[in-house]
Amino acid sequence: MEPRLKVAFLFFLSLILFVSCNTDDIEKGFAFKNISITVEGKGLINAENVDLSCETECILTVSPSKIVKFKAISADGYIFSHWAGDCYGDEECIISSENDVNIIAVFEERESEEYDQNQKLILSLNSDNINQQKTL
Repeated sequence: MEPRLKVAFLFFLSLILFVSCNTDDIEKGFAFKNISITVEGKGLINAENVDLSCETECILTVSPSKIVKFKAISADGYIFSHWAGDCYGDEECIISSENDVNIIAVFEERESEEYDQNQKLILSLNSDNINQQKTL
């Protein structure tokens, strides 16, 4: 085969291969998205389908097509309040965006069940069919 013909053939073959490539495959191979995670209060963020356990601030890098489910787990004395940033609500957080995102998990302190000095507890006692109340 003549050299010019070989070059033209290889160019044509390369052009066909390039045009037939799926851009999603190229994107998956070279581009990633960052998910920035911030925990406010005391708790833990786990992701169901990737290896992640975050207590303060974390960055998770995944392929753009990856869907990630986050769950908030409260520390002792705290309750999960809500998601903020690119997640919202008080259930699990599901990220399916192809762009970088920021999520915030907000945990709040549980109200104490202890009584302070200004609160009174009144008990009704029944002794010999006589109702009595005592203030403690």
